[in-house]
Amino acid sequence: MPDTTVRYEVVRPKVARITLARPEARNAQDTTLLYELNDAFDRAAQDDDVSVIVLAADGPHFSSGHDLRERGGLATMQERRTVGLGAGIV
Repeated sequence: MPDTTVRYEVVRPKVARITLARPEARNAQDTTLLYELNDAFDRAAQDDDVSVIVLAADGPHFSSGHDLRERGGLATMQERRTVGLGAGIV
């Protein structure tokens, strides 16, 4: 399993690609993925050199939705900051 569930890369000038990287779970959105996804969007939003964001996914499925098998999501949420604070959104 990868160290991260989301990859961020600048694929060409002005274009950032954010990739969901949980193909073994059909890119189901667990709490960790959602926070990493938010961090990636915050990073792109704060980068004046990025004008376009492409959201992609590894594997044959873009996303199966929320991961209903997740356990401990509340504990993960308590370890992380509130979504949106990185971009100055309250």
